[in-house]
Amino acid sequence: MNAPFRVLDVGGEDLTARGNPADGQADVDHLKDWSGTGKGFHVDFDSTVPLKLSEQPTIYPLKVVGAALTLCIERSLGRGPLGCIQKTIINGIRVTHKQIYVPLNGGRGAESIMHDVKREVEILKRISHIHCVRIVGTYTNRELMGIIYHPVALCDLHTFFDDVELFWSGSAADAASKDRLEALGYFLTPSSQYKATPAYSRIGCITSAVAYLHASQIKRMAY
Repeated sequence: MNAPFRVLDVGGEDLTARGNPADGQADVDHLKDWSGTGKGFHVDFDSTVPLKLSEQPTIYPLKVVGAALTLCIERSLGRGPLGCIQKTIINGIRVTHKQIYVPLNGGRGAESIMHDVKREVEILKRISHIHCVRIVGTYTNRELMGIIYHPVALCDLHTFFDDVELFWSGSAADAASKDRLEALGYFLTPSSQYKATPAYSRIGCITSAVAYLHASQIKRMAY
């Protein structure tokens, strides 16, 4: 996480200090005990307080022996055939929270799902790149298995370009759109003909992450 890197905009200005991923190092260090329970990387929560697959803002108080944790689900980021991904607050830190449903009745289906989940976790543990998310923990709770990643994206590229287009079109942008652009440091970039400079300036970051994954022979498999 401390490897040197530089981010240049199309005009050659060094933007490294803006939105530096190393700024989140304090969060990463704090998330070494992500559950705050002292249980380490993986936590088995009390099955008498079940979580549910949810895409709505929800607060879940969970318990383990001698400790407790609250998951504050802010919003859904997407879903697949076996679960969903949520933006969640844990101990004051925003993380990406993936929930996978594993049938309690077992069988080949459950075995296959657990095999895929365990393989994903092992692969994620291998990833160490400044522009890739990091796995910080896992948990089980009845028929759900959770994977916690850091950091969580503010938005996707589609939303960013929509926000930029709305801003420059002269239309009345909504508060959420302006808040996203401000949080991304968009208004810190000198105005120019390149309206999406913050995205262009980070193409090198994206390609370096993709090159790293390819070199590591890692590919994305959805389930």
